[in-house]
Amino acid sequence: MLFQIFSTNFSYGFSGPYFQDYTGQFWARAAGQDGSATNIVLRWFYPLQPGFYYPDTNKHVGDCVAWLDRRPGGTVNVPVDVNYDITWGHPPILQVGETLLNEKRGLPNIRSLASVQIAYDELQAQGAGNLLSLARLYDPLSTRTLKSVSVPSSIKRQN
Repeated sequence: MLFQIFSTNFSYGFSGPYFQDYTGQFWARAAGQDGSATNIVLRWFYPLQPGFYYPDTNKHVGDCVAWLDRRPGGTVNVPVDVNYDITWGHPPILQVGETLLNEKRGLPNIRSLASVQIAYDELQAQGAGNLLSLARLYDPLSTRTLKSVSVPSSIKRQN
């Protein structure tokens, strides 16, 4: 998770490979291509706290205010850009053809999670299309049924 100050729903990502989850927290989606670094810019708003000095008398405790918008050279109601330099280091790797249900080699246990999504797929970022994705998610534990109109006579039927 990217550092989150006392954020509000008005905070937003301005540039870079970020995503915001259902709780409103911001996360880095990717580092740069082929392991290089990249940059994410977020703009934060925070709730005005009791005892904080704020020059705008129209703002009250709990109102959303832009982070450092009234600094010299700033624009009122536009938060300062907060830059995050993103590098991955050495992330855990899932081998070609390998499946992941239980935790292994630093990868999460996804069997017990209610929701899972692929945050970043380098081939998708390069425009390769869905059929060439590096990873696919499906539920291998659910029952699936394939209905056939007729079974060919070359297949022996057995109960």
